[in-house]
Amino acid sequence: MQVIAMTLGILDLPSEILEHILSLLRPDLASLVELSSVCSRFRTVCSGLAVPVHIPVTEGMLHILNNRQIPVSTLCNREPAMFVRDQIEQLNTRRLVAAELVAQDYLTNTNVLSPHYVAVLEHLSAQCKASLKHLLVNLDLERERENRLSFRCVRIVVSFKNLTFLSVAFTPNMELQQQILRRRDGQKMIKNMVDNLPKLNSLYLFCCPADKLVIHSESLEKLHVYKSEFTRIGEFRTPALRKLVMHNMLEEFVTRLKYNYANDGRGASNGLFGPIYDGCPVLDSFNSVDLSCLRCHNFSREEWCYWALNLCVKKYRKLLTQSQDYATE
Repeated sequence: MQVIAMTLGILDLPSEILEHILSLLRPDLASLVELSSVCSRFRTVCSGLAVPVHIPVTEGMLHILNNRQIPVSTLCNREPAMFVRDQIEQLNTRRLVAAELVAQDYLTNTNVLSPHYVAVLEHLSAQCKASLKHLLVNLDLERERENRLSFRCVRIVVSFKNLTFLSVAFTPNMELQQQILRRRDGQKMIKNMVDNLPKLNSLYLFCCPADKLVIHSESLEKLHVYKSEFTRIGEFRTPALRKLVMHNMLEEFVTRLKYNYANDGRGASNGLFGPIYDGCPVLDSFNSVDLSCLRCHNFSREEWCYWALNLCVKKYRKLLTQSQDYATE
């Protein structure tokens, strides 16, 4: 029997395998254009690969993206939406996985997002509500025109039902305004948003406009709150939460603790850590302090809060001593 040896080249591979191989290269748009110019087979396969896009793009690249309807995997924009909205709306974002839209795009001297920025969010909500998993965004506290009980930004954000990572930046003026007017809009807005994101794993809040933070989530594992002058823990029902960061890590946290609480360590610890004890049964880390060691003890609520505060102060003193030693070297 005569055996005929056949040599297969890369162009003989099935399209699905060839597409997988090329996707491992993680090509950007320029690389994808180069790959598609190799041959007609590569051009066909490359048309199905998703690429990251950083706005603004050149007119030439935008024409290629639009003409070939190349899917976008990640989108990053830090420019005012007024100038780049048309570029974003021409993109094929049906397979978008991650979007970073943090241009601080608010109307002048207000805490209201520009209509162009809102239009971009509405566009993405219509295009990639099933695929988007990571979102970094600016939000406001505006209510819906048709229903004054609902928040416009909540409706948009919760349309992305598969979000696992959400980073929200408000404005410092928004946070201050809520505090001065004693409003609870920020508290309600954040609670409503988190309540309706069933797969959310990580939440980052900047300039949080809630004096008492209320978080109810079965899935949330990481919560970071930064640059928030007045935010305190109100009520947590977060059975999966393992990492919590408040007030820009440990140093600022201890400074605030000294300022806000009386000298009675037990009273201070109950006021601060009580809601954590009540609603975060598997918390491992608070402001980089390991609290997992407390779970092996059968502490009462008061005892757990007392020792949690002591661990934080102990680590703070250690870090302070180390920084002083470095300064004297």
